[in-house]
Amino acid sequence: MPSRALLIQDDWLLDDYDAKQSTRSQHTRDAYSSDLKQFAEFMARSKISKPQKIDRTILRRYVAWLSTQKYQPSSIARKIASVRGYLTFLAKRNIVTPAIAHALTAPKIPKKLPRVPASREISRIITTSGETEPLHMAILEILYGAGLRVSELCGLEVADVYIRNATIVVLGKGSKYRTVPLGEPALDALAAYMKERESYLTPGSPRTKVFIKKTGKALTPRDVRRILDRYPLADGTTLHPHQLRHAYATHLLVGGADVRSVQELLGHTSVTTTERYTHITQDHLRSVYEETHPRA
Repeated sequence: MPSRALLIQDDWLLDDYDAKQSTRSQHTRDAYSSDLKQFAEFMARSKISKPQKIDRTILRRYVAWLSTQKYQPSSIARKIASVRGYLTFLAKRNIVTPAIAHALTAPKIPKKLPRVPASREISRIITTSGETEPLHMAILEILYGAGLRVSELCGLEVADVYIRNATIVVLGKGSKYRTVPLGEPALDALAAYMKERESYLTPGSPRTKVFIKKTGKALTPRDVRRILDRYPLADGTTLHPHQLRHAYATHLLVGGADVRSVQELLGHTSVTTTERYTHITQDHLRSVYEETHPRA
């Protein structure tokens, strides 16, 4: 595209920056690439021919322009973070000043979590899925029973499942591994699915992957979302895979797990990320107090 050609021509080091992201997941790299392409197009329209010409004014205009595109605050924040990371990369090579790299600020995102389904609601849809498809039941049991991200579920390798130890080894964000325990329901569902999985295999099947479709192809995050759409809650609400991860964390905390342990189980780098869930458990404690204490 003209904008990308312009950037490459003036040595904006986009390819070098992309190479530096090699340890990140392909999903993250694609998101960064898309964000920087958009940034490149804006710079081209603004007649910015080289990074040395970037100033605070043009960055403020870029943020203002993003706000006119009807993006959610979380999407704007991610796009700004992508560009900030890229500018920091350029600053380390003395192409722009560190001040420019730090000039971008994202809008504050409300600390809001999606609706967390109750354990009885999740149990109902898991039971329903087990009556029809072992694959679906295994997916639901592991998303909820192990708190995996959907990308981690789809990337799970057969060699990373340790039935005897009731654990799985998960490759998470930042190419970091963590070991997660599996409960008996998840182990049973996984065993039932693995038995049926043999009939899915074709000569071209990704045999190292745990989750494959009946067509013999690898399961994708989009496939998982479609599967969850088939099992709505009683009120008709359909769950996103990440809501099962939220439920996993919330129900652990409500049950008495400490925040640090939940942090490790979720694979969060910072405990602050995990602490987002504590406001839900505080609401739970408040409701218990109001329902049971005589002086509430």
